Amino acid sequence: MTGGTDGIGKVIARELAAMGHRTIIVGRNEAKGRQAERELRASTSNERVDFIQADLSLVQGIDALAVAITQRCTSLDTLILNAGVVLRTRELTNEGLERMFATNFLGRFELARALLPLLEAAGRRDDPSHLLLVNGAARGRRIHYADPSLRARFSVIRAVRQFCLANDLFALSLAQRVHESPASARVSIACLKLGPVKTNIRRQGPWWMKWIVPLILDPLLGQMPEDAAKSAFRAMREASPNDPASVLFMKIRRFRQLSPDDGLLDEREWARLWTWSDQLAKAARAHTLDASVGTPLMISAL
Repeated sequence: MTGGTDGIGKVIARELAAMGHRTIIVGRNEAKGRQAERELRASTSNERVDFIQADLSLVQGIDALAVAITQRCTSLDTLILNAGVVLRTRELTNEGLERMFATNFLGRFELARALLPLLEAAGRRDDPSHLLLVNGAARGRRIHYADPSLRARFSVIRAVRQFCLANDLFALSLAQRVHESPASARVSIACLKLGPVKTNIRRQGPWWMKWIVPLILDPLLGQMPEDAAKSAFRAMREASPNDPASVLFMKIRRFRQLSPDDGLLDEREWARLWTWSDQLAKAARAHTLDASVGTPLMISAL
C-alpha cells in the first residue's frame, strides 16, 4: 500500500489490517510512517502492520522498495498504488523528472511491473489477487512524450491531466497483458478515478485547491477518505480478470464503471506508453536525464 500513512491510503490500510491481513504501508516521511504503523497496530489489534520508507518519486527508490518487499513476501494478494502529490509549481526530482509525473505515474509503472510476479503467485482463478491504482478524475487529452516534465509549457492542470491519462492507459494495457499471460484470470486490475477528496494532498497544491475546491466543489462533490476507501474496495471486487476492459471506475457523487473510449483502447498507444515509460525509467537509473529538460539524453536499446 503506497501512500498508506495518511488520507485514503491509511483508511484502506486500516480496513485491510482489521480483516487480519498482513499489511505493509509505504511513505517518504519516516516519523509519520512509524506513527501510522503504531496507530494501525493499536486500532486493529493486528501486529502484522509494517512501514517501509521509500521515496516514490525516484525510480531508484522504487527499485529499493521492490527489493525490500520481495525479501519479506513470497506473494501479494493486494497491491494498492495510492501515493500521489499535487504541487503548486514545477519541481524536478534528483533524477530529472517533474515530481508529479514521477510520483503519480512512473513510480507506479515500475512498482507494478516489479511486483506483478508476487500478485500472480497469490492469485487463483476462483480468487484473483488485486492491483488497484487510485487516480484523479481528470480526463487527459494527451501525453507529452517529447516533454514529460512540461518544461516548455508547465501548468498544474496539464500535469494532472497527463498523469491521469497515463494511469488510465497503463491500467488498461496491463490488464490486457495479464489477460494474455499464463497467469490469466489470476490477477484483476482496477483504476479508480476520484473526484474531490478531503485529504492533506491539497496542502502543497496551487491556491485554487486550497480555496476554490473547499468552498465550491466540496459542498457539491467532496467526499471523505472513508467514502473513497469504500469505492476502492468496490472497484477491486467488480474488476474482472476475464474482461480487460472492466478496469476503469469513477466516484464523483456516485460510483460507476467507465466504458473506455476508442482512444484509451488503442493498442498502439499502449505500446508507445509502455516503451517510453521503460526508457524513462532506465534513463533515471543511469542518471542520464537532463535536469533542465526532463527527457532522456541517452537511452539503451530495448
